[in-house]
Amino acid sequence: MAMITLTRTGWGRNNPAFRQLFSSLFFPAALPAEVEWFNDLQRLSASPENAIRSFLD
Repeated sequence: MAMITLTRTGWGRNNPAFRQLFSSLFFPAALPAEVEWFNDLQRLSASPENAIRSFLD
């Protein structure tokens, strides 16, 4: 699954393209401040391994 590969390589890193992928997937109409908040939340709330587990559940 492509999302698992992307998560394994990009989760928690300072990569704008990776962050934008998830932000636009979950909040397509988000304002810039909301995107920034969501990006920070993702990075701080789960390790790459736990993020992958959330896709598999």
